[in-house]
Amino acid sequence: MPLPSKFYKYRSMDTASVQYVESTVLKNELYFAKSSQFNDPFDLSPVFSFEGSFEERVADFVRLLEKFEPGLMDQAKRQAYAEERVRLALDDGRIDSTTEQMMSFHRQEVADKTGVYCVSTTPSNILMWAHYGDSHRGICLEFDGMLGYDHTPLQVRYSQKREPVRMYKKSAEDLFKVFCTKSNHWSYEEEWRLIRPVYEGGPGVVHFSPNRLTGIVIGAMASPETVRTVFNWAEQRAPQINVYKAALSKSQFAVEISDACELGR
Repeated sequence: MPLPSKFYKYRSMDTASVQYVESTVLKNELYFAKSSQFNDPFDLSPVFSFEGSFEERVADFVRLLEKFEPGLMDQAKRQAYAEERVRLALDDGRIDSTTEQMMSFHRQEVADKTGVYCVSTTPSNILMWAHYGDSHRGICLEFDGMLGYDHTPLQVRYSQKREPVRMYKKSAEDLFKVFCTKSNHWSYEEEWRLIRPVYEGGPGVVHFSPNRLTGIVIGAMASPETVRTVFNWAEQRAPQINVYKAALSKSQFAVEISDACELGR
């Protein structure tokens, strides 16, 4: 589907967080987190399906040998060794426990070396403000649809069931399941993600183009200090950004966003 025109990142402005938010606003830095820092224990933690023919299992075993032990044996020996191991050690009675243990370890290693930056498509979600915007006391950063990173943002898919990754018939769709599938309990987040694999640097700080940050929304319950800080940041940025103010609706259980008045007006 087409990219949204804007993305939003809810942030707290408490003492522990404000320096990192300032780095985003004034230094154009995004922090890509690893899965162990997520609040959802199911995130980047797939289940596996081991359905496959003898030939598919052998081919996958050969692939692993070539990847992790490239100089151990020649091609013919790798093929013979893989057939023997699959026939004797990885038969239907033992393949689940043996392979799942190995893949769980490998999955955790890969997930911890992959950086993820999560954003939403809405600046007015009450729960997002409560959970990630310090109970409406924080802010919400507004980016344009590309965020200035090398890769296209991916939309998170929400599901009631944990769809397994097919070990012997893996595809791009299976990789998408690992990085971009969450429980439908989280659907209110309207989440998209940027993925930074280990070969591109993994978790850590990434710089974005200054013109990709287009605005800051001040939370409805933000303190005067937070308001002053946001306007101070806005004055220092080039190019200029918009400053908005969230307010609690008087007629609905909703957050309304409007342009913020300048300080002193």
